[in-house]
Amino acid sequence: MQSLDRVNNSTDEWSKIIGGLTAATFCLSVLFDWGYLEALGLSFGDVPTTVADHVRDALLWVPAILTAALVYTTSELMLRRVERGLSEEELTKQKLVSWFRRSPYKFYVVIAIAINLFNYLVGDAVAKGMSMAGPLIMYEIVRWSFSHKRVSESIPRPLRTGITIMVPLCTFMYFWGYTKGIEALYAKPSVSLVSSESTSPAQVTLLRQMDKGILVKDATGKAVFYRWDVVKSVSKPLTTPTERNRMCRWFNAFCNLSP
Repeated sequence: MQSLDRVNNSTDEWSKIIGGLTAATFCLSVLFDWGYLEALGLSFGDVPTTVADHVRDALLWVPAILTAALVYTTSELMLRRVERGLSEEELTKQKLVSWFRRSPYKFYVVIAIAINLFNYLVGDAVAKGMSMAGPLIMYEIVRWSFSHKRVSESIPRPLRTGITIMVPLCTFMYFWGYTKGIEALYAKPSVSLVSSESTSPAQVTLLRQMDKGILVKDATGKAVFYRWDVVKSVSKPLTTPTERNRMCRWFNAFCNLSP
C-alpha cells in the first residue's frame, strides 16, 4: 500500500513538473515571437498568430537552449575538475583566483550597458549583442535587489531562485527573438512564392510560416501576409556544397571537395 502511495505521489510530482515546464515553454515562446515581431515593426495585432504557432515556434529555440545547457554543464564540470572540487568560499580566499572570477564580470556589465545604449541611439547595428547584454543587466538588477539582508529574508529561497533565473531568461528570449527578426528583416530574397493573386513567381524574403498563412517581405520592403488558400507553391533553393565549404568561399581553396 505504501509503495502504491509513493508511485501516486511520484506521478503527481512529475505531472506538476511537466505542466510547469509546458507553461514556461509557452510563455518563453510568446516572448520570443514578441521580440521577433517587434524587430519587424509589427505586433500580435497585425499578424493572425495562434496558440499552435507559439507552440511550433518553440522548436526554433528549444534545441539551441538544450545545446547551450549541455555546453554549460560540460564546461562547468571541466572547470570544477581544474579547480580540484574546491568550494566557492575556498576559491575566493585565494586573491588571484578571486580577482580573476569577479573582475571580468563587472567589466561585462559595463559593456552590456554600453551595448544597450548604443543600440538605442543608432538602431540595429549591435542588435546581436542585445541577446546577451539585456539578460546580463537584468541579472545584475535582480542580484542587487536581493543583496539586502531584509529583502533576501522576506522572500522564500525557492521564489528568489525562480526570479533570479526567470527574469534574465525571459529577457534573453525577447532579445533573441528580436535579433532573429533583425536578421530576417535585412536578409536577401531567397524564396519564390506563387499565389493565385499573381501570374509569375515573386522573389520574397520568408519571415514566418504560421498556422493560417505565410508572412513575407516583398520586393518593396513591405510585410505581406498570404493565407494558405491563396498560396500555390513556396520554393527555396537548397544549400550547395560550395556554400558549406568556408575555405572555398573565403580563400577559393578546396572547392573541388565533395562528400
